[in-house]
Amino acid sequence: MLIELIYNMALVILFILLSVRLKEHLLKSEISDPYYYKISIALLASLITIILMKRPFIYQDIAFDLKSIPIFLISYVYGWKYGLVVAFLPAFYRGMLGGEWVIGVVIFEIFFPTIIGGLFHKDKDSIIVSIDRKEILKAYSWVLIVGFIMLIILLDFSWLFWFEIIPVFSFFSLFTIFNSTLLINDTNQSIYHSIVEYENLEQSLLENQNELKETKNKMDLIGKLSHEFKTPLNLIFSAVQMINLNSKKEEGNIKEYTNIITQNGYRMLRLVNNLMDLVKMDVNSFSLEFKNADIVSIVEKITSSVKSYIDSKDRKIRYITDFDRKIIKCDPVNIERIILNLLSNAVKFTQKGDIITVRLYEEKEMIKISVEDNGIGIREDKLQSIFDEFQQVDQSTTRNSEGSGLGLSIVKSLVEMHEGEITVKSREKEGSEFIISLPDEKISGEEVMDFKFKNNIDKTALELSDIEI
Repeated sequence: MLIELIYNMALVILFILLSVRLKEHLLKSEISDPYYYKISIALLASLITIILMKRPFIYQDIAFDLKSIPIFLISYVYGWKYGLVVAFLPAFYRGMLGGEWVIGVVIFEIFFPTIIGGLFHKDKDSIIVSIDRKEILKAYSWVLIVGFIMLIILLDFSWLFWFEIIPVFSFFSLFTIFNSTLLINDTNQSIYHSIVEYENLEQSLLENQNELKETKNKMDLIGKLSHEFKTPLNLIFSAVQMINLNSKKEEGNIKEYTNIITQNGYRMLRLVNNLMDLVKMDVNSFSLEFKNADIVSIVEKITSSVKSYIDSKDRKIRYITDFDRKIIKCDPVNIERIILNLLSNAVKFTQKGDIITVRLYEEKEMIKISVEDNGIGIREDKLQSIFDEFQQVDQSTTRNSEGSGLGLSIVKSLVEMHEGEITVKSREKEGSEFIISLPDEKISGEEVMDFKFKNNIDKTALELSDIEI
């Protein structure tokens, strides 16, 4: 009898170990739904239960086994529905065997543990469940108490028989339940730590991928900056060499070379300014100086300042306004920078004879500044990223103009610092329109300033320096 009893206990422990392995496998797979695990464990418990029924331990011609433990465990941990899944096949198998008291065995040794386990079940959807040892021992004690009461009533055996079998069977049953609970809790804790380590490893891998991406972006940035710095420097050095070679022979060419030096010096200065401002914006240290100013006058002065230059490029520029005077809160210096940058783009991506239109109007309580051209336009796949850092409309090595791709990113930031918005409409080969929307607001109590642009550095030449001479 002892060998069969140990065999029964070993099978229950084997069931626990197999369920743990299955749990680990499913948790590491793409199957995240606990339902699949619970059904799989229930079917495994059903198979183990049938094996337990095949080799019971015999005491005075009465067969005993631990088949109720897998059924009870599943019902207690995952609920009576899964317990019924476990109980169905053993009940069918026991019915096929036939014999005396078959109905009583099916009811009290198979379905009754399912009911008791379900009554003590605490609703949890997780695969990993911590089991209270005292609670589960108390619950299974009811299985033993009711089961033995029914056996005593149904079977005509002496009290001495029951005094001998009940303590032995109860001890081994509760001992098996107790050790099964310890094993389940220990393995669950181990699995939990494994999952945490796996998730930490996955997070670490994601962070490494992000770092790798950032490193790649930095390398791309360094490559672009290297090109942007080297190109104007090479042109400056070449122009200086030509001046030295031709200073005595062809003094008429000196003007051309000095213009190249001046323009590329401006390009270098503009690139440095943009980089510095971009860094300041990233760390929130860039600030605007808001004033109450006449936006009509500001836009008109900016447009007038570039007219002669645009005319020299065989383009036409026109300024249209719906106002004679409109006072709003703005930073005139950075409004100038915004519009000059948009005009620079308009010149770069138009052909001789094309028209650039600057329009000022009001729409939905917002002041709109539109810079429109009928040039080459922007491809649709570029529109979403046109305001990103280092994005260029034309990235080919044969493009007609230079640029780092910082201008529109800074323009967008400056507009947003005005609590405004910039949008773009464009169709390839038909032209583009950049629309700035600024709030129609004033600074309360602030006087209107007649703003005059400073001319310490020719800002028009600076902002238009990316356009070839």
